[in-house]
Order: sequence, then C-alpha cells, then structure tokens
Amino acid sequence: MKLVEVGGAIYADVNRQWYKAAIRRFGHEVADEMHHEVWFAEGGAGDHENRVISTLMGFAEEDSETTAMKVWQCLPAMSSRMTLVFERAGEHEWTMETPQCHVPETREVPCAWGLLRGHP
Repeated sequence: MKLVEVGGAIYADVNRQWYKAAIRRFGHEVADEMHHEVWFAEGGAGDHENRVISTLMGFAEEDSETTAMKVWQCLPAMSSRMTLVFERAGEHEWTMETPQCHVPETREVPCAWGLLRGHP
C-alpha cells in the first residue's frame, strides 16, 4: 500500500508540475489545450492508462461500463487519496461523486460529480 501511495504522489506531482510549467510558458488556454491533447486524444495518455491498468488488474475483457469504474478506482494518483461513490443515472450511465478527495498539499476537500457512460 505504501508503494501505491508513493507512486501515486509522484505520478500526480509530475502531471501537476508539467501543467504549471505549460501555463507559465504558454498561458492557461494553451496549457488546457495541451492537457486535453495529451490525456484525452485518441491513443493519448488516458487511453494508455486505461489499457495498462485494466490489463494488469485483470479486468480488461469486462464491458466498458464496469471497466471504466474499476479503472477510476485504480488510478495511481487517486486510489489512495479519494473516496469514489458510483450511482446509476440511467441505462449504461453512472454518476461518480468523490465526497472525500485528499491531496496532501491542499488538505481534504470535496470534489465534483462526473458522468460515466458505458456501452456493453
């Protein structure tokens, strides 16, 4: 568990520091565009993270709905710092609440809702 916590802290800090450097150099708008390009583009870091986690944890062959929720619970920067609550919002739709989100540098704070959509 300690290794997960240490790895998650490093992983989150590298991402945070990269983003802050992009803001200083290029401004918020370009940093946001770069962030989305790196993490959310087809074949980007988010896809890689999802594939690696689901494969290593043994649930890559499950439906996309189940896999997405399990990946969120395993993300290195979040797994030891967040409490995740999933609630069905409709057929193949779920909301995710993080009522506890502890980031060591900023203390515990409530976090926002998200919507997950799955396609079995």
